[in-house]
Amino acid sequence: MDYPATAVLGQLGDASAYSPRTGRTFSYVRWTRDRKWEPTDQQTLDYAARLAAQHGQDAILVMNRPLLPELVDGARVVRIAELYDSMIEEENFYLYRIALR
Repeated sequence: MDYPATAVLGQLGDASAYSPRTGRTFSYVRWTRDRKWEPTDQQTLDYAARLAAQHGQDAILVMNRPLLPELVDGARVVRIAELYDSMIEEENFYLYRIALR
């Protein structure tokens, strides 16, 4: 998740993102041991939902692979865009809105 989010952050200017791997904000990728833990799609969605509740607004989830189809229900988890024409797989983007409950 962190790599494509970093590319998006670069386009947004002064912005930061949250990582489910570390539970912290970031504005660039830092190659640490945290990257070895791969949260499941459900863990990532749960983390995004907690952030949405904490901030009182929907969360936007940026992935470099699609979520499991059964988790995208069109209500709580909505696919916004799939940008997958890159020759480098890690540079594909899958964006989802995680609705505030």
